[in-house]
Amino acid sequence: MYDKILFPTDGSLGMSNVLTQCLYQAIQSGATVHVVYIVDVRSYIILPEETQQRIIDLLIEEGQRALATVESRIEAEGEDVPTIYELLQGVPHEAILEYADEEDIDLIVMGTHGRTGEHKRILGSVAEEVVRNADAPVLTVRIREDDVERMREERANAEAADDTEESPRYIE
Repeated sequence: MYDKILFPTDGSLGMSNVLTQCLYQAIQSGATVHVVYIVDVRSYIILPEETQQRIIDLLIEEGQRALATVESRIEAEGEDVPTIYELLQGVPHEAILEYADEEDIDLIVMGTHGRTGEHKRILGSVAEEVVRNADAPVLTVRIREDDVERMREERANAEAADDTEESPRYIE
């Protein structure tokens, strides 16, 4: 059904459920997954060039970590899903749409927070812009705040367990 599936990630905890849906679609279709992280540099253009470059470098590192996390998760799932990873710069919804067109993507799977009210009207939503303008079908997966909070707690508990684990002590 699909040959190429695009999974844009922002590296947040909520992306876990979105990735699950993406992998399900890929496995069912035998599709290649294109994972993209977009570094949005718009807010930093007004800063001095040296400061701007330091911030962009940090954002690129953040993007590389997000892509590595997705790669680890896909490898851990044990399924042989062909995957391509791309770190892009630009306006997120524009970069997603452009990539989808250039790569002839069959399906876009992305998360949405379902924000409402004035904040959404002023700033817009990446998912909303992609849904409105994509030529390919878009599967949006609702990112629920209670799921994200649960994942934060699980991560904190796992990190705490790692910190408290002691090496075995041998008594002679």
